[in-house]
Amino acid sequence: MAERNIQNKIHNLESVSTYDAVFACLMDAIIENSSVEIEYTNQRNETIVRTIHPKRFELIKRFYKRMSRLCISAYCEIKQEERVFALMRINELRR
Repeated sequence: MAERNIQNKIHNLESVSTYDAVFACLMDAIIENSSVEIEYTNQRNETIVRTIHPKRFELIKRFYKRMSRLCISAYCEIKQEERVFALMRINELRR
């Protein structure tokens, strides 16, 4: 029951920034086939804002750090192509 209340609170927010909330909102966007706006820190440590249409989660193997990374594969409106975004680099998500 407590988990359900947490999920309801997460889904009622306009903007989320915790990892669990970002994951839950991305999962909902996939199911609902809807877009979200993300604030994302890229590999050059630049903060960018993108509107994306999430398609699926992907686990990307990283051999040099020996840790895999959970990512979201999504269509990016700015780049007009499918891109992959690491969940840990998403600072904020707006629905």
